[in-house]
Amino acid sequence: MWKRFITDNRATTAIEYALIASLIALLVIGGATSIGNKTNTQLQSISSEF
Repeated sequence: MWKRFITDNRATTAIEYALIASLIALLVIGGATSIGNKTNTQLQSISSEF
């Protein structure tokens, strides 16, 4: 039983995929926040000129 548990790689693979997915999610959120902040700054600059 222990040998089968130790050699089972399904949980390891699931954890690796979860870590990769969370890293990708953090990068997407960071990028979207950065783009949103830059867009907001540009729109405020444009609106203050009128």
